[in-house]
Amino acid sequence: MPVLDRERETEQGGGDALPKLPVPALGDTLDLYLRTLRPLLTEEQYQETLKIVTTFGAPGGLGELLQRRLLERSKNRANWGEPSYKTD
Repeated sequence: MPVLDRERETEQGGGDALPKLPVPALGDTLDLYLRTLRPLLTEEQYQETLKIVTTFGAPGGLGELLQRRLLERSKNRANWGEPSYKTD
């Protein structure tokens, strides 16, 4: 496919490169997640989800650890969201 071929050329130093997409801030991602779920959940479900998201995004929590890993990954990969494994 031409787009994939161009991506390979870009990775090898040829062709025009698209800018890398930045890793969104953790808080922005969690806010968007909650806003997206809000109309789909009952009040009880939303409150439970809010507790989980708040714990995940708390300072020193798992969210911060994973965010740091994504930021590191983005330095070494053309697409930080691409899986590390290959499915053939």
